[in-house]
Amino acid sequence: MTKCHECSAVVCLALIALAGWSGVGTGSAPASRVALQDHAGRQTGTVVDADGNVYKTVKIGDQWWMAENLRVTHDPQGKPIKSYIFDNKPENEAVYGRLYSWDVAMNGSTQEKAQGIAPDGWHIPDDADWDKLFETLGGKSAAGGKMKEKGTAHWQAPNTGATNLSGFSGLPAGGYSMGLFEGLGVGTHYWSSTGNGPKTSVPSLHSESEEALRFEVPKTFCHSVRCVKDIADEKK
Repeated sequence: MTKCHECSAVVCLALIALAGWSGVGTGSAPASRVALQDHAGRQTGTVVDADGNVYKTVKIGDQWWMAENLRVTHDPQGKPIKSYIFDNKPENEAVYGRLYSWDVAMNGSTQEKAQGIAPDGWHIPDDADWDKLFETLGGKSAAGGKMKEKGTAHWQAPNTGATNLSGFSGLPAGGYSMGLFEGLGVGTHYWSSTGNGPKTSVPSLHSESEEALRFEVPKTFCHSVRCVKDIADEKK
């Protein structure tokens, strides 16, 4: 992880604990395309964001999820948005995507299932979306392992329980807050569109747990975004 050169050890540890890393507990309208099954028999496809970036998608239960972290730099109307690349290294964007605050991810909305900065026909998942995913994967106690990429190419050992049976391909993208990048290789938080007030509960994956965890974090912190397909669009 990036060392905290600009803060005391106490402040650094407090920041990491708050972020949840120290504990286990402008283009044309984007289009979705469904492809054939992958080698594991999962139904997969692609979706295109406002910048023209193409993402892999996977059907888990009756939900379609992005199988990569969002890396868009414009909202659906073509307006530039603020985001971060871990350690400001371009090579990290290709692997881990970009990091966004809650307000940016939601594109100013406070409504659950808001499109936010998601591609057209997709939205920022709310708690109900995440809970449905966890239930499909056998409950929170086992879902994390089924969502994490296998091995230690990106995850710090031991990457407990990681099988990626779902095809979600979760990666330890870390986060950004108070001028510091933390958690690369250790864990990741994903924004939920559910939440009032300055903080919200976010689903999280950790290298030392096979659980789908939850942490309460300030909305000003910057974390990863995964999008889920609108139900109405799924029926087309």
